[in-house]
Amino acid sequence: MKSYQTFMIDIDGTLIRGDQLLPGAKELLQYIRQQQKQLILATNNPADTRKQIQVRLMKLGFPVEEEIATPIDAIDDFLRAESMVATILVLANERIKDEIASIGWRVKTLQQMKGDEHVSHVLVAMSNELTYVHFAKGLQALDSGASLIGLNADLYCLIKGGRAPDTGALLSVLELPTGKKALTMGKPTDWMISALKRKNQHDLEDTVMIGDSPYTDIRMGNRMEIDTILLQSGVSSYQNTELPDEATYTFQSLLEVYEQLMKL
Repeated sequence: MKSYQTFMIDIDGTLIRGDQLLPGAKELLQYIRQQQKQLILATNNPADTRKQIQVRLMKLGFPVEEEIATPIDAIDDFLRAESMVATILVLANERIKDEIASIGWRVKTLQQMKGDEHVSHVLVAMSNELTYVHFAKGLQALDSGASLIGLNADLYCLIKGGRAPDTGALLSVLELPTGKKALTMGKPTDWMISALKRKNQHDLEDTVMIGDSPYTDIRMGNRMEIDTILLQSGVSSYQNTELPDEATYTFQSLLEVYEQLMKL
């Protein structure tokens, strides 16, 4: 391992689980701050806004400001490249809807839709507030020509006691009856890569991506042609031993990563 200048780090399953820092997270974050390295927290979390993530990390004793990159950064790039954006029907929680609206897009929840209002995009993000009625309205909008997009492609996320369906699994409810394949915005897509490259202040050869998912974190790092570190602390523990993308390094936890960096 070498001395990197930018550390792109996944959050859930890598730095934290629930309301606790994972082993080595505190030490690694302190190392990055003390060595004046750049930190970019790259999350696929489709349920929390940037502000909520800041509050969670603050409660754990680690204040952050502009270091967080979420799929909403990516979706802004995507929508600006679209030829026509009318109303976006948001199948997500109210906080995600408000954050997308705050960057200038016309968004509506199911309750706000009126009559035959034209919908150009149906956006899905994991939420325990979604019901059958939400997906029925989304299906009708797709049948009328709307495009299907998702904040992230993850099939499941870790929760206390196991795992729960994530946005990728919920998208299949609309993909199967329409035959439309959703475009997703988070890791490892080009849209998320573009958002992260804008934040990165150093050369890619001096950048490393650290995460627990070979399907998002490691695949994105490989697509960016940067070094990657796979942690066996989160979703990778549920996945096959035959991984789709090989990491530069593999460790059990961030504590092992920190110990290796301290030897440099």
